[in-house]
Amino acid sequence: MAQDTTKAPPLFTSADAWLAGGFAAATVAAMPFDERLAEWMQQPSRQTNGTLGNTATVFRNLADPGTVIIAGGLYVAGRLSHDETMADVGFHSGEAIVAASAVGWVIKSVAGRARPRVDIHRPQDYKLGRGFGAAGDYQSFPSGHTVAAFALASSVTAESGRLWPDKQILIGVLTYGGATLSGLSRMYNNAHWASDVILGAGLGTLSGLAVVRYQHGRPNNWLDRTFLHVSVAPAAHGGLMVGVTARW
Repeated sequence: MAQDTTKAPPLFTSADAWLAGGFAAATVAAMPFDERLAEWMQQPSRQTNGTLGNTATVFRNLADPGTVIIAGGLYVAGRLSHDETMADVGFHSGEAIVAASAVGWVIKSVAGRARPRVDIHRPQDYKLGRGFGAAGDYQSFPSGHTVAAFALASSVTAESGRLWPDKQILIGVLTYGGATLSGLSRMYNNAHWASDVILGAGLGTLSGLAVVRYQHGRPNNWLDRTFLHVSVAPAAHGGLMVGVTARW
C-alpha cells in the first residue's frame, strides 16, 4: 500500500512572518499618534453621542464575552446536532482565542503600559512587569478584546476558505469588520491606545491562521481526536450527557 508522504504544514510560515512584520511596523508607526487619537475619541461631541456609545457597547461585548460564547456555542451545537463542520469551526476558533489571549496577557503583563484613562497625555507610560498582579489600569498593551475578536475572525475566515471558498471574501468582510469595530470600541471607551489595538489585531489574526493551518494539517492530532469526537446529547432528566469516543 502506498505510504502518505505529504508533509504537514508548519505552525508558522514565511507569509506569517511578513504579516507579523507588517503589524509590528504599523504598531510602531501608530505610537506617535496615540495621544492625539485618544483625545479625538474623547471629545465631548463624540462621548455624548448616544449612537456611538451604544455601538461601542455592542462591539465591546461582541469581543468579550461574545467571542467565547460564539466559539463555544458553535462547538456544542455541532456536537448536539452531529454537525462535524460546525463543531470543527467552533473548536478551532476557541483554540485560537485561548492561544492568542494567553500570549496577549503575558505581553501586557510584562509591558505594564498604563491605559489612556489613567493619563491621556502619557501614552509612553510603561513599566516592566507592572501588569502582573496589578489592577487592569496597567495592562493596556495589547488590547485583549481586540486579540479575541481578530482570533475569531481569522479562524472563521480561514475555515470558510476550506469549506466555502466562494463565500470566503464575504465572511472575511463581516468577521474582520466586526473585529475592527470591537477594537475601535476600546479606544472609544478610553481603555486602549491605537497601538494597543493594532498589536492585538496582529496577535489575533496570526493565531487564527496558525491554529487552522496546523490542526487541519495534522488531522489526527490529539486535541481533535479528543474534542471533535465528543458526543453531546440531552439527558433524560434535563441537562446534557457527554461521552467520548477514543480513537487511537
